[in-house]
Amino acid sequence: TAIKSKVRVEKRPYKESDNKQVIPIIPWKSKRKANDYMEKRGWSDLDKELARNRLENDYFNIKKNLQYQVHLVAPRHTLIIDLFFPGRFVYLLAVNVNTRKAFAIPSPIISKINNQRWNIPQEGHKTVGNVMKMFNQLLAKTPIKMIYCDYEPAFISREFKRMCDSKGITLNTYQINTVEELTTNNGKKAVHGALSVLDRLCRTLRNMAYNIGVLNQEIDPDIMNYLINEYNNSPHTSFYKIFKKEITPNQMDLNKELEDWFCYHVSKRNFIIKNSKGYNIKCPVRIMNNAAMFDKLKHKLLPGIFTIEGKEGGLFICKQGNTVLKVPRWMIRPA
Repeated sequence: TAIKSKVRVEKRPYKESDNKQVIPIIPWKSKRKANDYMEKRGWSDLDKELARNRLENDYFNIKKNLQYQVHLVAPRHTLIIDLFFPGRFVYLLAVNVNTRKAFAIPSPIISKINNQRWNIPQEGHKTVGNVMKMFNQLLAKTPIKMIYCDYEPAFISREFKRMCDSKGITLNTYQINTVEELTTNNGKKAVHGALSVLDRLCRTLRNMAYNIGVLNQEIDPDIMNYLINEYNNSPHTSFYKIFKKEITPNQMDLNKELEDWFCYHVSKRNFIIKNSKGYNIKCPVRIMNNAAMFDKLKHKLLPGIFTIEGKEGGLFICKQGNTVLKVPRWMIRPA
């Protein structure tokens, strides 16, 4: 009784102020729990309808929207690169866009003491000179004609760009605005959601390390060599969907005809998706927040409603006030 006396149940979920009605809010996404919540408070049919409409508008059905997801293909010998930090160790991680073959080059300043203990300096891994050394080691393992990278300072440095130009490598950077930029307007930041191939590789390596009992994600070079070798010699799901048989990244990487056939089928599928009903969208939209990698609310939406201003390549240009975002079709839905 003492507890009940301190709790005031609001039977009217909105207040009238200047003849304006505030749309009622429900703390649950589950329809069953939402209905129970409204019944306990004696909401009217109108209140329930308003609340359910709000729930529907704030929900992003990612499974349904993935029907609009196109898949990445690129010219032969195109790689995506990034710095990878499993535990204290540092690697230049790379994956071939078409063949999915992966590479992990450890930072040169990491060494082994007495063939037992690893010496890992706390600084110096992300310097331009160190990154260029790792990239040269990568070049010794695979031909590279084009690379995609984020806005890591070493990747966009004059020295790195000059080295790429001297070797005939086309350098492309990618970026996507995050929810922080939408609310604070504090500049640009790149995230892996723009290129899910590398993001998927990072998660796969971490999962493999966990499955074999690696503690605290401390993936040292010996373990990384084992993981990369297993990854490159194991069947890849993307290839099975096209060829209906088991094909590994190493097999794909060694067979240009197989790679060309794979790219043809992916491009054909992308063409069908882009010409499907509902792909082109002109009405006001909501945008999925794909930026917060460690946010448990993975499917929440960016605040506010955006308008479609046009397209740039495979991205839709969405505008809200002074904020402009370029996102793929599968990340937006009608408002």
